[in-house]
Amino acid sequence: MSVLNGIAVPHPPLIVPNVGRGEEKKIENITSAMEEAAQKIVEAKPDTVVIISPHAPSYYDYIQLSKGAYGEGDLAQFNDPYDRFRIPYDQELVDAIESICMENGIPAGTLGKQDG
Repeated sequence: MSVLNGIAVPHPPLIVPNVGRGEEKKIENITSAMEEAAQKIVEAKPDTVVIISPHAPSYYDYIQLSKGAYGEGDLAQFNDPYDRFRIPYDQELVDAIESICMENGIPAGTLGKQDG
């Protein structure tokens, strides 16, 4: 197992047509950059994509790992009742990361608040 790539992208909800309602055309450069990043991920053919999000539960002294079968959400807070996501979690990887962190005294794991 190795890291194949690292990608960081801005992700304003405005890029989603049901949120932007035409305004997304003003930030096509961001959309293009995200499409290019997605293409790099597809070409790398990873077994798992690890997503680090500023929107996930976070703590000053603990790195939260999500557990369970999947994460899900929507864009309802942006008046978009249509776009939803549901992504499966690689629980085997989550367990391995949590174990390595515990063995090395790194304050990280699945003990904090979970999505949902």
